[in-house]
Amino acid sequence: MRGTDVRAIRDVCVGKMLLRLTARFCLLAVGMHVLAAQSVASPARACAAGMPCILAVYNKGTDLIVEWNDTDERDRYNFRWSRPGKAEQQFETPGGRGGSFTIGNFHRNTSYTFKVQGCKKPLIGRSSCTSWYQEDRTSCGSTKDPCR
Repeated sequence: MRGTDVRAIRDVCVGKMLLRLTARFCLLAVGMHVLAAQSVASPARACAAGMPCILAVYNKGTDLIVEWNDTDERDRYNFRWSRPGKAEQQFETPGGRGGSFTIGNFHRNTSYTFKVQGCKKPLIGRSSCTSWYQEDRTSCGSTKDPCR
C-alpha cells in the first residue's frame, strides 16, 4: 500500500469519527494496512498447520526486521538468529498469532539463519513448544536504500 492510500484511509476515518472506539478501529486499520504493505515484499506463504513460519525479512535503516505468522495462538515465541562470525542467540518474544524481531546494525549481503518456535504454557507444568521453523536468508541493500 502506498503512503497516499494510508493517508486516504486515515482521512476517511478522521472524517467519520463519532466515537473514540471508531477512532481506535480506524487507527488499527491503518496500522494493519501499513504492516501488510511491509510484508508483501517477501514471498507470501501459508504456514503449516500448528507451526509458525517466517513471512518477511527486510531492512529499515540499520535494522534487519524479521516477521512471522502462526496458525495458532501462542503464549510466547522463541526466536534465534545467527550469521557467520556470530554465535546463535536466542530471545523470548510475546505471544499471539505471530510476531517480529529487530536485529540492529545488520551486515548487508550476509547470510543469516533465523529460527522461530511457538510455545503454549499450561496452568500447571512445562511449556509445550513446536519444533523450530528455520529459514536462511541473505540480507541485501544498504542502510540508505532499503530492500524487501
